[in-house]
Amino acid sequence: MKRYPELMELNQKLRHDVLDAISDEDLGHTLGGDTLSLAELLLQQGRWKDDYVQAWSTLELRHGSQSSPEQQTVAGFKLWFGGMEQDIRTTLEAMSDEELSRPVKRDTYSLPLEITACTYRESPIIFAGKASLYLHSLRRPLSAQLKGFVGQGVGRGNLRRNILRGQG
Repeated sequence: MKRYPELMELNQKLRHDVLDAISDEDLGHTLGGDTLSLAELLLQQGRWKDDYVQAWSTLELRHGSQSSPEQQTVAGFKLWFGGMEQDIRTTLEAMSDEELSRPVKRDTYSLPLEITACTYRESPIIFAGKASLYLHSLRRPLSAQLKGFVGQGVGRGNLRRNILRGQG
């Protein structure tokens, strides 16, 4: 488990790349219809992350955190996520193998803390997939890591090229 924080940081870099690609003005952007604004998507991700951080102490995963950054700006979100990421790293590095085997109660079942940490680790990948749609609609380029995790994207140009190549 000692290498686990390194793997988690690799996934968390996806969110850093999204935050580096946007401006404060972009935080109000939606995809239309009933979609969340980009700020709301970031809040959702951060609150979910906070739920997991709390679960590693309480051994019970409850969704419903109402935490939020002091300022809903790109800088505020970076600071908020950075603090939680440091808490996660410190917590996981301090845990023994015995502690990692303790069960974390979820809705109707329990999983060992180590497996709960693995399910948490997937969260930045899911977020990156969602956020890439916002970046495309804002006509922002995806970082090399985002492309590697979520693909080239859904822009019409990519779809047309793939259809012409017989891949769509």
